[in-house]
Amino acid sequence: MDQTIYDLNDGKWAEFLTARDKGELVEMTEAMWCYWGDVLPPVKWKETVQMIDGGSQFVEFGFAEGAEVITGFWTESAWGKIRYFCQLTQEMNEEKED
Repeated sequence: MDQTIYDLNDGKWAEFLTARDKGELVEMTEAMWCYWGDVLPPVKWKETVQMIDGGSQFVEFGFAEGAEVITGFWTESAWGKIRYFCQLTQEMNEEKED
């Protein structure tokens, strides 16, 4: 079975969030990847982080809203094709007090 590649307009938003929140490696389209990069300022930027599966990954940005586990986003390129991914990290975003 092929892995689902999620898109902003595929009607599978809830399925995407469930897969992400379960710690699965999630593949998405460039449009969805850019959405997450634009929705809030990143809490991680171009650094290596510990992923939920125990491995380490260089992420282009990390997203979290408030005090929650950071989701890392990165790309992989092979044979001229760019693929877009995200997965939970082991790192918690600390909520900043004003």
